[in-house]
Amino acid sequence: MSSHNISQESENHKYISHSYYALGTLIHQKLYTSPAQAKQIICGVTTLIARLEKIMSFYEVRSEINEINRQAGKSWVLVSSELLFIISEAKRYARLTNGLFNITVAILVNLWQQFGRVGLVPPDYIIDEKLKMVNYEDILIDEEKSRVKLRKTKQKIDLGGIAKGYIANCVIEFFNNYGLHSAMINLGGNVAVLGRREDGKPWQVGIQDPEQERGKCLASIGVNNTSVVTSGNYERFFLEGNRRYHHILDPFTGYPVNKGLNSVTIVHPDALLADVLSTAVFIAGLEEGIKLLHRFADIEAIIVSSNREIYLSHGIINKFQLITDNYKLYQF
Repeated sequence: MSSHNISQESENHKYISHSYYALGTLIHQKLYTSPAQAKQIICGVTTLIARLEKIMSFYEVRSEINEINRQAGKSWVLVSSELLFIISEAKRYARLTNGLFNITVAILVNLWQQFGRVGLVPPDYIIDEKLKMVNYEDILIDEEKSRVKLRKTKQKIDLGGIAKGYIANCVIEFFNNYGLHSAMINLGGNVAVLGRREDGKPWQVGIQDPEQERGKCLASIGVNNTSVVTSGNYERFFLEGNRRYHHILDPFTGYPVNKGLNSVTIVHPDALLADVLSTAVFIAGLEEGIKLLHRFADIEAIIVSSNREIYLSHGIINKFQLITDNYKLYQF
């Protein structure tokens, strides 16, 4: 684990900030509490995230998820209750989104990463071959014995589109168990807030401008007791010719999604659901994505198109503040 950075605003009950690197990103939390309790909570959250990362990470060789991938087509793998839950949820949401959200796309994610490191696009015939392995119905779940199996050899699952949402929910629950009333966790694109700010104002969460460098926001939204999750084409990508190949793959074509969207932000108290829907709507595109959102209750969304249009759901308009004047606003 890399270096930790803790700062506090005074000796009494004030906001105490903590940043460190895990889950492949910079994690930042802000707590309204005493310095003594903050140390306990920060230590607890760090331990919690490290434990879940060891279970769920595609990039941890000994993770439970990779044991499932190694045993694909061969044998069942006993898993922790957390992993059983998150895989069950991933399969349920795969069905609810008609396959737009699909964790078995991992075999293609792997392929694009390998070719992307040298700035190349994989050949069509290899993509077509790997695409045959993408099928969420091949995730077999035995809830009674707490075990999971992939039906075919070489199949893989990756929880990259759902794990951070699950972890954010766990952190908020941890904050609640300590009796906090005002706190925030940012897992790199996945923000969850507890309560309001101590001054009674909502938390302000910035929305990245997909066409600017990291940290440049196009807008901010005021929220409390909810999560804000963004999927975008600006996070991890490589260029070949004039085309950008980003990390969000279409499970039906095997290629990076190209539906005219730059980012999708979902606002909902359940960070896991927000994580899933930010990915699914991005893959669906504007029209189909809005139809998908209408199938879920109390979802708010900010959809940024590649031609500088921002589409806002009805309930987010009063919480939304545009920072740049380069975009046109629409409501859905």
